[in-house]
Amino acid sequence: YFLGYDVLSDTEPDVPVAKGTGTLADPFNCTAANNAAAALENKTASAEDYYIKGKVVSIKSPFSTQFGNVEFYLSDDGTANGQFYVYRALYLENKKWAGEEPNLEVGDEVVVCGKLTNYNGEPETSQNQAYVYSIKGVTKPTTTVVDISNTPETAYTVAQALDLIKAGDGLA
Repeated sequence: YFLGYDVLSDTEPDVPVAKGTGTLADPFNCTAANNAAAALENKTASAEDYYIKGKVVSIKSPFSTQFGNVEFYLSDDGTANGQFYVYRALYLENKKWAGEEPNLEVGDEVVVCGKLTNYNGEPETSQNQAYVYSIKGVTKPTTTVVDISNTPETAYTVAQALDLIKAGDGLA
C-alpha cells in the first residue's frame, strides 16, 4: 500500500510550501490559497479579495460567451501537485469574456483576484466573485480590429481578403 513517501529512498515527496500574503505585490501561491480557503467555514466566502499566482494545469470549462466566466486548475509549477481550483472566474478587468479576447491555455502564468471559499472541503474561488487579473503579465484585454467597411476606397479585393484570412489577420 502507499505510505505517502518513497520507501526506497526514505524521503518524503516534494510538498509545496505556502508563500505570499495574498496581495497584488505578494500574491499567494497555490498552497497558501488552499490553506486560506480550507480554514474558512463551509460555503463561506472570505471577507476580502486575495491574489493568487500560478500556472494553468487544466481547464475544466473554458471562457465562453454564454456565461463569460472560466473554471480551471492552477498550480505553482503547472503540474497537478498542490493545485487550486478557480471556479467561475471572470475575465481581465473583472468583466465577462465577450468572445473576441484570447482564451486561457494550459501552461499560461496567471494571477487571479477574488474571494476564497471552502465548498464542501474543496478550497476554491467563490463563484463569480473572482476574476483573472493577468494572463502572461497582460492585464488588459486585447482584440484585433479589422476595418471591413465596404466602400470603393476601402473594400478588399478577393485576393486581399484571402491573404488576410490565410495570415489570420481578420475577417473572423
